[in-house]
Amino acid sequence: MLRNFLIALFVAVIVMPGQPMAQDVPFATRESFYEFVDSHMAKRDFGTQVSRLGGADEYSPEEIVAADAQLKRALPYALTGKAVLRTREMQAGFREELVVYWGEQGYLWCYFLLHEREEGLLVVRFNYNTSSDVIFELF
Repeated sequence: MLRNFLIALFVAVIVMPGQPMAQDVPFATRESFYEFVDSHMAKRDFGTQVSRLGGADEYSPEEIVAADAQLKRALPYALTGKAVLRTREMQAGFREELVVYWGEQGYLWCYFLLHEREEGLLVVRFNYNTSSDVIFELF
């Protein structure tokens, strides 16, 4: 329980800044977004995800490396399953998605706020957490 709390606290502080973040280069489609996220989840390459989804402007390279290492320690197993649990369509091309990835020992819960624009799909905000409570509160 304490381990989950500490991991949740770390991920919330490192992965989620006080300001919403958006990546600089949009994804062509929602499918290409999930191809990227799914492939990096399978490799447990969290640092590249944080950078590509918008964290490169928010964090130093050292902070991204630290976040990657912390998530790898928290999730020392392959993430072999995935489900999109909730999708909420909003106005003006916005949507929220609650996604879970899992392996033999636990879960990684994900929140994405996405915006479909003329130039492609932007990730406005995201959060990864080992505690489902934290992510369900965002949705």
